[in-house]
Amino acid sequence: MQTLNKDIEEHASRISVTLEDLHGLARELLRAHEYTKLLQAANQANYGPSHYRAEDERARLPLLLKQKSTLLKQFRVALYLTGSVITFSVLALVVTPYVALSSRLAWIVFVVGLGGFVGCIASYVILLRTALS
Repeated sequence: MQTLNKDIEEHASRISVTLEDLHGLARELLRAHEYTKLLQAANQANYGPSHYRAEDERARLPLLLKQKSTLLKQFRVALYLTGSVITFSVLALVVTPYVALSSRLAWIVFVVGLGGFVGCIASYVILLRTALS
């Protein structure tokens, strides 16, 4: 995530430098991390014939922003699943004396807990694969 944030900042900084004399708020947009607005300003700017347009940076920045958004969503899902598994585990411990009276109920609790655990691990595997790709 740090590398991704660094790449986003570098691309946005290059775009901001090209816009400084064309758009009065370019530096402020960069400092405020308003990368989408910075891209919009870069796309709407009237560049001179010999002015550097930062086309590569403008093409790459939306992809980096999308990747960051995807990673954050996947992390959020993994975090919520982890919290759910922990909560379920604590609740299962609380009701253990009642669950122990029925083998069917014990199996249901076991299967639900195992399913939650597998889902949690799968969400982290997906997150890591996305982060490392």
